[in-house]
Amino acid sequence: MIVDTHTRIWQSPEQLGIGAGDRLVQTMHVAGDLVRLLPNADAASHLLASVVGVVLLVVARGLFRRLESAYRVAQILLAAGLA
Repeated sequence: MIVDTHTRIWQSPEQLGIGAGDRLVQTMHVAGDLVRLLPNADAASHLLASVVGVVLLVVARGLFRRLESAYRVAQILLAAGLA
């Protein structure tokens, strides 16, 4: 079953038109390859977020004292946490 952006439900890729099924299958293969390349990406993301959070707790004292270097480090850490 395929649902497009207008929430139409298609039973097979052939209903989308000539060649659409092939493109869909190729896209699914590429996505599957990417998932196999990064098997622990989810765990790595959680680890990075935890490390960033702990370092931000340490940087908080510098932020409280209004140190500019602490402000810059906090910006970098927050950007790293978003990535």
